[in-house]
Amino acid sequence: MQKLKLYGTPLSGHVHRVALLLRMLALPYEFIEAGAEVRYGPASSRLIAQFSAPEDYQSALAVAARFLPHMEQHLANRAFLATDEATIGDLACYSYVAVAPEGGISLAPYPAIQRWVARIAALPGFFAMPTLPEPGKR
Repeated sequence: MQKLKLYGTPLSGHVHRVALLLRMLALPYEFIEAGAEVRYGPASSRLIAQFSAPEDYQSALAVAARFLPHMEQHLANRAFLATDEATIGDLACYSYVAVAPEGGISLAPYPAIQRWVARIAALPGFFAMPTLPEPGKR
């Protein structure tokens, strides 16, 4: 069996769950540390705006402002993040990037990201996260 690739950050509970399951199933995998831009940008801004999380909102906006242009450029000439088909990486990023407006981060300047969000939403079996009001629209 080909070794699976697990992307994430060492302190992520989500990553730990997957790594734990892979080890318990004795499935070979390679851990690849990925940046935490999604977590400390769009995800953090949403946590703060929607749930009053005790995090730094300006820092979250700054991280998103650095990260989203890179993601936009990466998706400019490809359908999905890693391959020609959607991967778990696309699904993991989607859950935070698609709801960035709920944290006060507009996706309007990022047409490639918007197209990617639409492609994920068009996948068989897709269901959306429950929507929350955008800041200032409550």
